[in-house]
Amino acid sequence: MRSLGACLLGVLAMALRPSDSTQVQYFKCVLTCVGSLLDFAIMAQYRSHTDETIQYLEDNANWFHETKDIFLEFKVSKKMQAKANELHKELHRQCTLENQSVARSKRPHVSGTGYCLVSSII
Repeated sequence: MRSLGACLLGVLAMALRPSDSTQVQYFKCVLTCVGSLLDFAIMAQYRSHTDETIQYLEDNANWFHETKDIFLEFKVSKKMQAKANELHKELHRQCTLENQSVARSKRPHVSGTGYCLVSSII
């Protein structure tokens, strides 16, 4: 879990590098939210807890709950999901048509020459 959390947080930090200054606050909030959730999950797995670790758990739970609303802003609506599905189908259809046209195109065909690439390499 620790390795996964470290990888996830690192990948998220790189993926959320802000391209302009207006996004910095959003990205910090996202990283705080995910980081506090991962810290809570890792700390909760301890076999025993002290007052200090319980306070740490409470702090992380509070940070998560204070920042989790950032994800609601980027929630995908049904309309957007339908549009994404439509675009995906169109892209798939275009790729299929391109593959069929490549398969039908005339390619140079060598037959009866007895030439083998494998034997020429060996």
